[in-house]
Amino acid sequence: MRAVKDENGEMVATEELAPAIVVAPFRHVAERDGRVELRFRVCVPDTMLDSHWQLRLFPLLHLPDSTAALDPVIISGSRFRKEQLRGYQLYERFLSSIVGDNMHFVRKQDLEHFIERNSPELFALKYDSTLVSESLQVSVFGVSGAEAVEHYTNSIARMFNDRKIARKDRMFRKFVKSPWLEGTLRLDTVIRGNEKEVIFEYVQALQVRPKLKKAQISMNGGIYSSEGELWSMTGADSLTFYISSIGNLMQDRERYLVKVIERRVEENSVCWIEFESGKSVLEPARGNNPAEMSRIQKNLAQLLDNELFDIDSIVVTASASPEGSLALNGRLAQARSASVSAWFGAYV
Repeated sequence: MRAVKDENGEMVATEELAPAIVVAPFRHVAERDGRVELRFRVCVPDTMLDSHWQLRLFPLLHLPDSTAALDPVIISGSRFRKEQLRGYQLYERFLSSIVGDNMHFVRKQDLEHFIERNSPELFALKYDSTLVSESLQVSVFGVSGAEAVEHYTNSIARMFNDRKIARKDRMFRKFVKSPWLEGTLRLDTVIRGNEKEVIFEYVQALQVRPKLKKAQISMNGGIYSSEGELWSMTGADSLTFYISSIGNLMQDRERYLVKVIERRVEENSVCWIEFESGKSVLEPARGNNPAEMSRIQKNLAQLLDNELFDIDSIVVTASASPEGSLALNGRLAQARSASVSAWFGAYV
């Protein structure tokens, strides 16, 4: 136990406790323009970092109906990377020792002397690009050009070269203990010196479909040396992302809102209907009434056939001559308008 002075100057026992880190196993993310960003941190403690090791982490995205592999994270020690590069250099040196052209094993000078002595016509075409027939290649001894090339070829050297070609895959596995990972890597870094901790902010953009409410990310991986896998990480807890989206509020139901938008339009028409003096009875055959009443009927027909507007009301007004009292003329005009409204009301 350690002792420190408190605010009163007295010595009191104290003990330092290791910190506890609490990580929430879920997060809420918001959808924007059909996409979400899944963010999480990859924290590698110093106990998992060594210059002879390589740490490989493979995130997996889990959706309700599918699973997809995300870009891996690779953290290599400096000595591990040095041994990895050395393995590739040894393999490249082995590949450079393989001869790709079999003519390299032919004793060309001896072959030229043979052709010059036995096929002078063919030897004359040494610097000519003209195609030579098979019959011309046969020497006076009945030996073809292919047989001559085979005779002057170092078969033992070619055999050893063919063996090297057949052993390419085996030599790759011998020299390269830890090959490069193929495909896209989200992080590929080399640690040097005394690294205490590595923290990497992993951001994965995801195109979401309608009504996707949840996505999970799990992590697999392991620690590797130049000799192979040292430790495997499987079955780690998943990080859950809850997706908030306006699309989750939609329902597969059609709804309609009926709203009446009123547009008021007035149309005025002046017609001259004749009445007997002091009377309010409509006489269709009187004077010019037939023509005026026909015009009124046409106006009403146009209003009734209009598909853009519905008739709300028709206001009929009438008048009287200035003779007589104001009250009498008012009652007479009202009676005449009622008579016209009644007659055309029956028509409508």
